Amino acid sequence: MKFDKYSPIDTLKPYIKFLVVSENDLEKEYKVFPSSGLVIGFQYKGQLSSIKNSTLSKLAKAGVTGISDSFKVFKSSAALELYWFTLLSNSKTFKPINSILKRLILSIRAKELSGSVNSMINFLSARVP
Repeated sequence: MKFDKYSPIDTLKPYIKFLVVSENDLEKEYKVFPSSGLVIGFQYKGQLSSIKNSTLSKLAKAGVTGISDSFKVFKSSAALELYWFTLLSNSKTFKPINSILKRLILSIRAKELSGSVNSMINFLSARVP
C-alpha cells in the first residue's frame, strides 16, 4: 500500500491544495469522512466502487466530488492506482480548473498520461492560464 501526499508546484498553488497518489495491492473497503472542498480523482489502474445501503456501484475512471455532510464508503479492487487532488475554493479557481479538467479527462481516455505524478503535474501546470 502506498499513500503519498505532494505539495503543488508554484504554478498550481493558486488552484490546488495538494495532490495524493494512492496505490493498493489488495482489495480494500474504507471510509472517507466529510470534506469542505472540491476533490477531483482519477483511476489509472483497477476499479474503485462506492457502497451505499449495501449496494456496490462502480465509479467512473475520473470524477469530481464536493462538500458532503456524511462519510462515504469505498471499495478498491486489487492493484488500484488512484490520483486525486483537492482544489482551493476561491472564485478564480473554477473557470481554469473546468478547462483543465476537460483536457485531463480527454488525455486519460486517450492514454496520453503515463500515470506518474510528474506526468500529472506537468500536464496540469502546462495548462494553467
